[in-house]
Amino acid sequence: MPPKRRKGRQMIVPEEPASGESDDVASVTSSVGDSVADDSAGEDDPDTVTQEDLEFLLSEQIDNMSDKNVRNREAALCAVQKSLMQKMLGDFVDGRRETLLHNIEFCLKKGRSSDIMLAVPVATLLCIQLGAGEESEGVLTVLRPQLAAFVQDKHFSPAVRANCSSALALITFISCEDMNLTSEIMALMEQLFTPNGTGSADLQSRALVSWCLLLSVLPESRFDTVVER
Repeated sequence: MPPKRRKGRQMIVPEEPASGESDDVASVTSSVGDSVADDSAGEDDPDTVTQEDLEFLLSEQIDNMSDKNVRNREAALCAVQKSLMQKMLGDFVDGRRETLLHNIEFCLKKGRSSDIMLAVPVATLLCIQLGAGEESEGVLTVLRPQLAAFVQDKHFSPAVRANCSSALALITFISCEDMNLTSEIMALMEQLFTPNGTGSADLQSRALVSWCLLLSVLPESRFDTVVER
């Protein structure tokens, strides 16, 4: 079982999106994905690429996640997400864990909707690759304050807030053994789907699904307290 949790870092207030920035990040993600697909056209089939070549290419993309150029950064995030979804690379990911986590945090600190939408799936996949334990615990410790801030920030679109709530719940589900912390994150989700909650139907439903996921790991002795509050 994972060790007891360390205290989280001080919360970092995210930058507000630049004025005029579109929150319709689906179109951004789609265009970046199309670009990645075009750039990779003609490359070897992933099933035939050697492990060494795959890790070399992925390592390059991980470094590019912190590129100052927005398009390069977003293309790298898409490429890393795709690679981590296709294959378990536990040893390699563990070796690049600090760089991955640093670059994910870098993207979140940018406070841009497109950066956030592309970075949070990478954060979740990083935890899946690492599995339960001290390593994934570190991901929660570093990213929880910022993800929680985004969930609560009404300046962001419901889609951004919903994705952050799902990512926070999944990372907590994988890495957190501290039931007090799990209960705190559930309380955060409750603010979104209770009768007094605010946000779109999608945001409320995603928050409810996240809450239910975390409820599944609570001991029975806590059920009544959580359900009745």
